[in-house]
Amino acid sequence: MASNTISKFTDDVAICEVAPILHLQTTTGNDPDQIEGTDAILITAVANAAAADVVTITNASFGQASTITIPDPGAAAASFVLSAGPVVMAVGSTITYRVTAGQAALASAGKVVVQAHTSATSQFAVCDIKVTKATGLSGNSGNRLLTLGDGTLVFNNAGITAALLGTPIPTIWGGTGNPLPASTVDFTASTAGADIYLQYAGGSADYNAGSVVILITLAMIAA
Repeated sequence: MASNTISKFTDDVAICEVAPILHLQTTTGNDPDQIEGTDAILITAVANAAAADVVTITNASFGQASTITIPDPGAAAASFVLSAGPVVMAVGSTITYRVTAGQAALASAGKVVVQAHTSATSQFAVCDIKVTKATGLSGNSGNRLLTLGDGTLVFNNAGITAALLGTPIPTIWGGTGNPLPASTVDFTASTAGADIYLQYAGGSADYNAGSVVILITLAMIAA
C-alpha cells in the first residue's frame, strides 16, 4: 500500500499506512479521509536489533468472542506488563517479587535476577527484603551467605546468614540474620542500567539441596 493512502475496510473503519506507521480510525470520525488523532489508533514500528527484524502480534485460541480494551493510563506514555522479560514500571511505582532461589540456580557464582534493567538509565530503590518460611538450603557442608546487589551496590550488607538460609523463618529486613545495608547510600538508588539479583557471598562451599523464598520490594525511581 502506498504511503499516505486511505482504504476503507468497512463502513466504519479505515486504514492508512504511512511507513512505518499503521493508522486505524473510524470513518465516522471528524474527517475519515485525513490522518488525525481523534477516533484513531496508531501502531508504530521502530528499528529492531540484528536478526530480530520481525515482531509478530498474535492471539491465543479464544473460546468465545471477546472485546479487549486498552485502559487509559492517565499519562502520556505507558507500557504493557508482559509475562516474560523485565517488568516495565512507572517512575514512583513499587512492586513486590516473591523470589525462589534454589541451590542449582545459585551454584558456581550463579545469579537469580529479581529485576532486569529496563533501559540504560533505569534505577530502583530497594524498599524491603523479607525472608519467608521455606525448605531452606542444605547439604555439602554449605556455608554461603546470600546477598541482594547490582554488581556495584549490595543492599543487605554481608548477606542473609547461613544459619537463616539453612532454617528460614519469617524475618524482616534488619532482623537477625537479614541485615540492612552497610551504608545509607545503598537505600537511595541502584546503579543505572544494572540488573538487581540474588547471589552467594562469603563462605567456602555451595549448598547442594533446597531453596529459600525471599520477598523483595522495589520502587522505580528512574526510567
